[in-house]
Amino acid sequence: MYDFKTSIAAGHKMVKDANLEHVSEWLGCKMKQSSPEIHKQLATATHTQPGLLLFRKKTIREFRMKAPQLCSWDARFQRAAEIESDIATFFEKGAAKGKDDLEEDALAQLSFQNEYLKPLNGIPWVIAIIAAFKIWVVPTMTIMTPILAWILPYLLLRFVYSLPIDQSQYLSILRGLWSGNFSSPFPSPGDPIPSLFTTKSVAQFALFGFSFIQSMLQPIQNAMHLYRTDSIFRDLGAKLVELRTIVNGFRRDLTGIVGERPHMLSETLDVVDAADVRRGFFAIAEDPTRVHLVFKDLANLEILWRVAQKEALNPVRFEINRLALEDAVDISLKPADAVPGNLELGQEAQAHAVITGPNGGGKSSFLRSVLQSVLLGHAYGYAPAKTCSMPRFLWIASGLQLRDTPGVYSMFETEVKFAADSLKYAYAPVPNGPGLVLFDELFHSTNPPDSARTAGLFLKNLWGAPKNSVFSVVSTHLFPLIENAPENVKAICCPAKETAAGDIEYTYTVQPGVCRVSSVKKVWERFGLFHCGQGTSAKTSPSKRTRPEENDK
Repeated sequence: MYDFKTSIAAGHKMVKDANLEHVSEWLGCKMKQSSPEIHKQLATATHTQPGLLLFRKKTIREFRMKAPQLCSWDARFQRAAEIESDIATFFEKGAAKGKDDLEEDALAQLSFQNEYLKPLNGIPWVIAIIAAFKIWVVPTMTIMTPILAWILPYLLLRFVYSLPIDQSQYLSILRGLWSGNFSSPFPSPGDPIPSLFTTKSVAQFALFGFSFIQSMLQPIQNAMHLYRTDSIFRDLGAKLVELRTIVNGFRRDLTGIVGERPHMLSETLDVVDAADVRRGFFAIAEDPTRVHLVFKDLANLEILWRVAQKEALNPVRFEINRLALEDAVDISLKPADAVPGNLELGQEAQAHAVITGPNGGGKSSFLRSVLQSVLLGHAYGYAPAKTCSMPRFLWIASGLQLRDTPGVYSMFETEVKFAADSLKYAYAPVPNGPGLVLFDELFHSTNPPDSARTAGLFLKNLWGAPKNSVFSVVSTHLFPLIENAPENVKAICCPAKETAAGDIEYTYTVQPGVCRVSSVKKVWERFGLFHCGQGTSAKTSPSKRTRPEENDK
């Protein structure tokens, strides 16, 4: 049984059916986290708590009223999104392998990683001192040690022990040590000078030189690696400081706009210190949930602000027994193709509607506009319609994009299961609000007689459901179903007419009535069905306005 009330999967399917998977792009959201947040909020729209919905709606209204004061917000969100992208590698779950290598190597050298010593990382300038010592002091000492090892013995002999040795004698001693031909520490002027180019001397000098160079290069290379890593840490720390500045700017603006509600943004970045960016970075690195929470809060704030900026979205009025949309549009279409449609349903009169019209005439687009209005209205209190009234629906059954399940259900079985589950909800006691059923092309996946029989049985039960339990809008090409519909069912259509030349003129609007115009022949011609095997190309009607986004069958 479909769980229309609580199933997260059903909620995500509704978002897909409504073609709202990319609504964050339509709104103009910049934050990476905005897309999954708005998707989740739409998927759970019917579960939005009244207090939260009222808060979102009021906040959007206040943002819209105070728009001139928020002219800098777009640039702030743009910069916050850039920072989010830059630091994602280090703080997101499942980050790149480079982050793991960096943590295992550099983090261990530039900070305290022991469980008992980690608190020392929070002391101001401790990380900076460690970095300076390992990047500058250690390699400097490495370079100076061999030099001092050569010079210090001479200084000790000459000035501490006051031995009468000059520099030439000291160099002679060193030459003897290098050559392996050491005879006397104080050679006479006539004594032979040991050769530095004997086989033994060359081998000894090569071994010494290799060891010397290796001992110097390794600390220097490590220092260079730590310097690059420390530069990354400082850069990330600086960006965290900038992010904190952005968040505090939003908080100040919110205090002036929504009063005592700056708590919309977390204070977790207060641990980031502008004077010591390394300490701020390590504070976040040890607890990445801090920055995750900040980006989530910014995403939620951006969603409300972007909704406020969209003139196509208008406030919803929630009424118990009325579903009314004036000039509702399918926002997933291009603006030039989005033709407004109207719907008026009421439990006291006609709570159900059945829509007819030719293929490609706009039925599916209209049904999507209804679902979009309901989801956005329940999530934010705003909908893509000039005016909008609706009940707080307890559940929504969306049959706009039913699919077969290979190896489990055929397409027709999927449709029948969906219909049966919809009726179970429609006839269940609903003390807190009605449900909504949207069904596109009733049972079109089977043969016409069985389709008509199944659709007739389903609609008879749906339209006969207890009062105040369900609203419904379905589309069909089965005209007898409309002719025999009871009084509580409204017949609406996407009107079209056939011209004398045989073309179809579409209006893509929605109005009362039944449209019996068929576009089947034009569809045949469009795809060349009349000319299969004859070697001629199909003729496309010049008056047909092609809408690739349209999902009519």
